[in-house]
Amino acid sequence: MKDIKFILGFVKRYKYEVALGSILIILTPLIILPIPMLVKNLIDVDIPKGDIDNIIKYSFMILALFFISKLFSFIQSKIFYITNCKMVQDIRSTLVYKYFNSNILSTLDYDKGDITTIIEEDIKNISIFFVNKIASIARDIISIIISVYMLISISAIMSTCVLIAMAVYLIVTKVFKLRLENIFNNYMKAIAESKNELIDLINNSDFIKVNKYQDYAVDRYDKTAIKKMNLNIKRGKITILGNTLISTISESLPYISILFGGILVSKGHFSIGSIIAFNTYLNNFIGPLGNLSEYNFNYREAIVSLKRMMDIFNLETEDTSENCDEIESICINNVSLELNNTEILKDINFRINKGEKILIYGASGCGKTSLINCIIGAVNKTSGDITYLSKDNKPCDFNCSYIKSDAFVFNSHVIENIFLDRQEDNEKILTLLSSLNISEAFLECATNASECSHGQRQKLNLIRALYDERKVLIIDEGLSNIDSKDLNNIIDGLLNIEDLTLIMISHNTEMRSKFKRIINMKSGKILLDELNLHEVF
Repeated sequence: MKDIKFILGFVKRYKYEVALGSILIILTPLIILPIPMLVKNLIDVDIPKGDIDNIIKYSFMILALFFISKLFSFIQSKIFYITNCKMVQDIRSTLVYKYFNSNILSTLDYDKGDITTIIEEDIKNISIFFVNKIASIARDIISIIISVYMLISISAIMSTCVLIAMAVYLIVTKVFKLRLENIFNNYMKAIAESKNELIDLINNSDFIKVNKYQDYAVDRYDKTAIKKMNLNIKRGKITILGNTLISTISESLPYISILFGGILVSKGHFSIGSIIAFNTYLNNFIGPLGNLSEYNFNYREAIVSLKRMMDIFNLETEDTSENCDEIESICINNVSLELNNTEILKDINFRINKGEKILIYGASGCGKTSLINCIIGAVNKTSGDITYLSKDNKPCDFNCSYIKSDAFVFNSHVIENIFLDRQEDNEKILTLLSSLNISEAFLECATNASECSHGQRQKLNLIRALYDERKVLIIDEGLSNIDSKDLNNIIDGLLNIEDLTLIMISHNTEMRSKFKRIINMKSGKILLDELNLHEVF
């Protein structure tokens, strides 16, 4: 029920459009309801009598009802097409917001394929819960009820075959839809896996081509794609079998009615007009029954997709406002980290005070990045505490700027990448550039930031981080692609920002002489945490 409320929350935004469209959907079968009986009357009474006036009058009435129903159908289809497009966008935007504003740890179990599949693919499968589908189901149920009533009123004996078809429909859908749900759940996971593999391969296509790893790359993708294909085939077989059983029985009903109707006509118990009217109502029964069959199969798939979407929607969002207390110190007490039964960090202890500049170094794999991930909350430490203290020595929320080695830029101009959606302050930018000894020409280094080199991207990330004016800056090899001369100037500029707390990871040995405090790590432990001990190195 909670999952359905999720959809209804978006429906309320378009309540007037939804109300009008729903009324038109319900009215459509009611408008065409008299047509079969009018046709019956024409064939059985007016045409044999040669009553031209009635033939013309009722024919125009039939055409008028038919065209009005088509007009209503067109209007409601247009209304719901536009409304559904807006709803889908609203849902997608909400899911993206929830994902990016949730706690880092809560999203670690999702890879790129999972998230993109949930946001882009799963939402297509829940369309059965949209109001036009619900209204269409209501319309089909009304059509079935009316058709059954009219069929029985025309011939109770011939209507027996209709009741048999309904019994078969209920049995088939019950048997197949439960099997379909389990298969579809695995199918959506396979889509995510395949999409994730493809995204990784495309992102690294230049590397793959230059090193001639194409065959292996294609084979990797094929394995995930074949798994997805096999599950899709299995899903299709079940759906096709169920739909075929239902359609075979339901679509044979008109032929059976002609057989029995013909016998009744020959015995004088039935008229040709009655056969036509009976078959018309029978068709009005068969079409909606087929729709309900499809709805039933789609419903199981929609439930799976809705549950996956709700996992994202139910993520608890964090307060992203920056009106928190200023961090005076970061205390790391006995922090240990174990991943896959491997000890990554062991009893890490140190304190970072406001304005301190710390360089952390050590061989690759010694735990530097894992330590940073613990500090920023991207990894759930196994034991120990990390506390962020305000001026009054009270715990406060962690608020920092973070730069990683694989510098991220938005697909927009360099300047827009700095300002984002905030107030532009050109004087502030120029002051930052000057403090870091970066030329103003850097702001025009490329039309789009995605065209920048790795070094330029890292500079852009640093400028954006300092523009944010957060008092803690963490750099994890985030300046490693900048040339030596520019790097020295940039580091000198960072070290001169008095109230900035800087934690930097670097393999650059020249950097060690610049920092007053250095921490050396090895095998997940701190070997050295000293001030001004540069001669050791």
